This record gives sequence, C-alpha cells and structure tokens, in this order.
Amino acid sequence: MSSQPSNGGRATHHDSDSAYTSGTSIPVLDKVPETKEEVRKRLLVRVAWAVLAVATIAFGVWLYVFISHRMEVTAALERASDDGRVASARAALALLEGDEGTEARAMALRLRAMLVLAGEDEDAAAIEAALAALPADDYDVAREVGVARTYLALARGDLSAAMETASAIVATHGDHKAEALRARALAAWAVGNVEIASLAAQHAADERPEAPRHAALYAELLARSDEHDRAIARLDALPQAHRNAGTQIARARIMDRHAPRSASSPSSRRASSTTTTRPTTSRRGRACSSRAPRRHAGIASPRASTSTGRRPSRRRATNSSR
Repeated sequence: MSSQPSNGGRATHHDSDSAYTSGTSIPVLDKVPETKEEVRKRLLVRVAWAVLAVATIAFGVWLYVFISHRMEVTAALERASDDGRVASARAALALLEGDEGTEARAMALRLRAMLVLAGEDEDAAAIEAALAALPADDYDVAREVGVARTYLALARGDLSAAMETASAIVATHGDHKAEALRARALAAWAVGNVEIASLAAQHAADERPEAPRHAALYAELLARSDEHDRAIARLDALPQAHRNAGTQIARARIMDRHAPRSASSPSSRRASSTTTTRPTTSRRGRACSSRAPRRHAGIASPRASTSTGRRPSRRRATNSSR
C-alpha cells in the first residue's frame, strides 16, 4: 500500500525550498555581472580621480612655494626700506632676481636706484633705460618708477626733475607709501623747502614708526628747523633693536649742529681748543667721515651733494694763546 501525501497530493512549501537548494538547481544571482564597457568606464573614473588628486597636491605645493616666496620678498623689501642698509637692499635684489613680472622688475630697479643715491657702484644709465621700458599704465609699476627716478635725479643733481617726479608719486599703504614720502622729503630738502620736507618725512616715519631710516631723516629735518629736543626724542623713541648706524649718524649730526649754539662763549671756545668734537685731522679723515653717512644711513644730505645750497664749513676753533 503506497503512502499518500497528507495534504491531498499538493507540494508543500518545504518541497519548493528544497528544490532550489539542491545541487542540480539554478544558482541564485546576487548582482548582475558588469560588461566590458562598464569595467573600462570604472577604470577611467579611478584614473581620473587619481590624476586629480596628484594635480591638487602639486598645485598646493606650488601655491605654498609661491606664497612663501612672495612673503619673503615683501619682508626683504620692507627691511631694505626700513633700515636703508646696503646689505638689506642686496638681499632683496637677490630674491627678486628670478622674478619676471613687471612689478618685480620695477621694485628691483628702485632698489638699485637707492644704491646709486647711497654711492654704490651701480649703472645709473642702465637703470634709467630699464625704467623707460616698463609699462606706464600699471599703478604699482608707476609708483616704483617714480621713486627710482626721483633718486636718480637727486644722485645726478637734477633737483627740479627730482621734485617734479616726487610730487607725482601716488602710494597708499605700507612701506610703498613710506618710500614715496621719503623720496618727496629728500627732493623738497634738496631744493631748500625744509617745511614740506619735514612734513613728508613725518608722514613716512608715522607710516613705519619703527623704521630707523625714516626716523633718522625726520629727526635730521626737525633739527634743521631748530627743534633739536624733538629730534633727539624721535630717535630715542625707536626700540633698541631697531637702532643702527644710520640713527647713530643722524644723532651725531644733530648734536654737531646743536653744539655751536652752546659753545659760543669765550670759555667754551678755549675748551674746544683742547677737545674738538670733530676728529677729522686730515684730508683723508674728512673724506672718510663724509662718505660714512652715505654708506650707513643710505643717503647723504641732499643739499650737501649739490653745488647749490652747500653750507660753508665752520673753521675749527684755535687756541686763544695762538
């Protein structure tokens, strides 16, 4: 007697499950296989993302190097403008040597013009020719060109050209404004307008209050206006770390200019016969002392470098017994 299914011959749910799980059933597919085209596209996407990542990293490195270089150049230019040292100007020129932009070339030419005015060995004619080749419609370039041409005009003794060029310079901020104001102050001082020179030098010193180069110029112009106490006070206001040979020379000039007023009595003249305040006993010594301000302070007195406006040298006091 054959056994019959208890449910009247119908297949149960258990029977259908066992059919799919048996070794002879069709396997269940978890995902649809990719075609060759889809595999190729996926590979291209991965390569594109890899290239984009490498390009992003490379751009980041380039941007970092570029910004670091610009910051280094800016700091070097500020240092050269603030302290007026030849070494600072040379260091800034070395950083600008590889830059091909018009503004960078203009700043380099301005530094070289500063060196010309300081008495350094630079080709003024070549600098002037390079300035003429720069575009005239760029604000930053025009500013640097104006300062450079003012210094070159002062160096060759063309005072009217220096004043005209300096008056046309437009600068709005930072060391650029201070340098433009300094150029204007030097040009005004050269033509004998101490009032305008003092005002421009004051604004330059206010723009860069810890810059010894601008403080020294302003102090000397204050002394020219017989404000010796204010001149010395302005030099004393500089932090000790910012004082250099330029400020020391400016202080010596101010003290030397103020000394004759307090040494006008006969007793002081007799005292000066034994202790002189200007130890220039030979022609060579006088020449060296006159060159020292130009090398350390960055520029000599503009009126002392021209044929007009030269102050007559004071005769050294002699012994009363002679």
